[in-house]
Amino acid sequence: MSGIRNINLRKKSGIEIPERISNYMKKYFEVKNLYDIKRMMKSGQVYFKVDVTTEKNIYRLRFNAQGFLMEKVMEPLFDSIFDETGVGD
Repeated sequence: MSGIRNINLRKKSGIEIPERISNYMKKYFEVKNLYDIKRMMKSGQVYFKVDVTTEKNIYRLRFNAQGFLMEKVMEPLFDSIFDETGVGD
């Protein structure tokens, strides 16, 4: 695997990640929003799971061993402040 250009991302994650992931994170997110990054192995394949929080959303990203984005799921950080009856909390 190639090294990463963004040393802050490396320090925050504590693991060696492909440069493509670092470039993707720099392009679309701020490093301070990085919540978690994990190197995983399933069925002999290495992949990386990255969780990123923004003001409004949580992004759950999955990259393959070469750093290509394979899956991106966005969840709202908070559901509506209104309950089912339409009355706020």
